[in-house]
Amino acid sequence: IYWFFKTMDLTGFNFRDIPRTDYHNLLIEGHRPPMEVFLEHFVAEELECKRDLKSIDRSGTDMLTKFRTWRSTTGYLPDDNMSTGKLIKRLKTELKLPAGAIEALTRTSTGVKQRYDLVLLSAHFNLEFDDDEPAAKKARVEADL
Repeated sequence: IYWFFKTMDLTGFNFRDIPRTDYHNLLIEGHRPPMEVFLEHFVAEELECKRDLKSIDRSGTDMLTKFRTWRSTTGYLPDDNMSTGKLIKRLKTELKLPAGAIEALTRTSTGVKQRYDLVLLSAHFNLEFDDDEPAAKKARVEADL
């Protein structure tokens, strides 16, 4: 056995080239930051409801309510003292989002509105964004029949 390994050609071997198995991907998925998982859930939910929108405006209070609901249903407990400002700040700074993914708008009675660019965010999270018009969708469905 010793001579077999001693004569083996290892010139193309790269010890950093680790194979990606389903188990490896599952471990990575389980260690994602809660803010990233929440924002991905938010984007996926908005894409399901409003497929024709490229962006959506939400106040800080709306987002905090959505975050608390998400947190209670999923069991993630990142921070109990979360405020609207803290939530938005963490979403913008901790996730390394593309420029323009979340932009501040005007201040209202429910907090500062933020514009969430669904196209950029869906691309960031590898979610499917279908920007076809409803008429084009209908024509495509009828063509498939």
